[in-house]
Amino acid sequence: MYDLGLTIKQLRKKQGWTQTMLAEKLHVSCCMVSKYELGYVIPPFETLRNIAAVFGVTLDTICGM
Repeated sequence: MYDLGLTIKQLRKKQGWTQTMLAEKLHVSCCMVSKYELGYVIPPFETLRNIAAVFGVTLDTICGM
């Protein structure tokens, strides 16, 4: 089973960023980034697009396709 939150966390750690740093880039709270990574909240589509852009990957990569 694909884990979106784990993918976001792995990409974030690969960049050496904290949750706060990623939150600033996405214009969300660090608590929201934590919820994304733990799988409590699925980011809305626009945020998924922003996550892909921030990490320089495709939306397919973020969504596990």
